[in-house]
Amino acid sequence: MFKTRLKAYGILMLAAAGITLLSVPSVRADFFTACTQCEANYYLSEIADYTYKSLAAVNNIPQYLSPLTHMALAWMQTDNTDATATLQSDFGNYSNGLVNNQKQQLDVQTTFLNDFFSQNGKVPLPTETTLPFANQITYATMLNKPYFSNPEKDANGNPIDSALKYTENASGQAITHVYPARNWSGTRDAQQSYLNYYKTISAVQTFNSYVMSQLYTNAKNNFNLSNLQIKLMQDASDSDTWFKKIASEEIGIVLRQILLFNSQMYIVMINILETQQEMLTAQAMSNTLVIIGNQFNESNLLSNARGQTGPP
Repeated sequence: MFKTRLKAYGILMLAAAGITLLSVPSVRADFFTACTQCEANYYLSEIADYTYKSLAAVNNIPQYLSPLTHMALAWMQTDNTDATATLQSDFGNYSNGLVNNQKQQLDVQTTFLNDFFSQNGKVPLPTETTLPFANQITYATMLNKPYFSNPEKDANGNPIDSALKYTENASGQAITHVYPARNWSGTRDAQQSYLNYYKTISAVQTFNSYVMSQLYTNAKNNFNLSNLQIKLMQDASDSDTWFKKIASEEIGIVLRQILLFNSQMYIVMINILETQQEMLTAQAMSNTLVIIGNQFNESNLLSNARGQTGPP
């Protein structure tokens, strides 16, 4: 009896192993439920049930792998969709349009300056003899497009830094003021008023010089920054050197390139923030100049309010 049962156990265990290895049709655990009176048959029933569920899970593996395979192929596949091609063309045309507009804007400055200096044709155009400092007062000098191609020279024949002179003229630094002196004979209030004015106007002018020195340093560096900005804009929108590469490269390389662009965008955002802060400061200083310019009207209003005919 014992040998018979042992032999039955062995046959059943081999059958369960065969089901697992060969993936034969599933054996339902219900076949063994009739033998629950025997403890050994109960464990065999559990083994068969576990084997059945394992085979069911194995049979579903292709269903699980199919979406993953599709996703992996999609990440490695070359992007040749019409939508992407349209965007590539639009970005490239937009970049080329910006570059062309900048070039045309720079080229037309000569026409504008000729009209400005000739008073729309009413007077002859200036020459290097009649208006030798033309490059010092024209913004095109800061764009590597001076009005006169020959550099201006001083009385000793030394070349003049037209970009520096333009920066000083545009910032107001060329307008100088008399230093306050202790030996002036005016009233204390009058001397204090001029001192306050001198401090305020000097603070504004020196700030203007600082802000505009960015243009000057770009000019002194042979406009490398402007040229690099144009180059980066073209690289980031050119169909051949950028879009075609990212459309065919492996997605891991493209992701690294995206991270590279994001890191550079952080630098650009910092520069934008600095520019906005400088613009806000410039606006505050403009308000200050308005207050200074309104002092005369304030003085008249105060005199009228007091019923005085002269200065308050």
